[in-house]
Amino acid sequence: MKVNDLWNTFKSAVTDSMKEACGTKKQGVPTRKLTAWWKEEIKEVIQTKKKLFKKWVKSKSEEDYIQYRLARRYAKRKTRLSMEASWKKYGEDLNAMCQTSTRDFYKSVKAMRVRDNPFDPTSVVNDPKGQPLYEDDLIRGRWEEYFYLLNPAGILDTGEGFDPSQPDHQEPNTLESE
Repeated sequence: MKVNDLWNTFKSAVTDSMKEACGTKKQGVPTRKLTAWWKEEIKEVIQTKKKLFKKWVKSKSEEDYIQYRLARRYAKRKTRLSMEASWKKYGEDLNAMCQTSTRDFYKSVKAMRVRDNPFDPTSVVNDPKGQPLYEDDLIRGRWEEYFYLLNPAGILDTGEGFDPSQPDHQEPNTLESE
């Protein structure tokens, strides 16, 4: 009996000191945030909307319906703004990663390809200084600059029977025939 008591004392001392020094790990399903845009503010807005919906379902009054509709609009707006801010931050982070650590950049892009909503790289266009552009007219202008660099002389802008899909296509003769 003394051996068992000594063992239990030793065991409890070691496990207590290990818990104090290292902490404990929770067993089971890990709880992690699935989306970057989900915040406490969004959670509260959605809960308020749900409460107002339940209130309207019970009362069926016009005032409760108006309150619910306003809460629903507000929740949609807040969610959309949070998503847009999250994607903008993700794009800025990707841009910074591309310049500092290309390995982490490619890992992040690969992780996005696995998701349900694929990453659309054509929506992220950088200006000549390397900063991302977000407005449609600036992005369109940048694409025009890019295609002008590829085709500075306007070779394909003749519009005279140029059809590359035709198998017997011949380039238009620029020299005058003799």
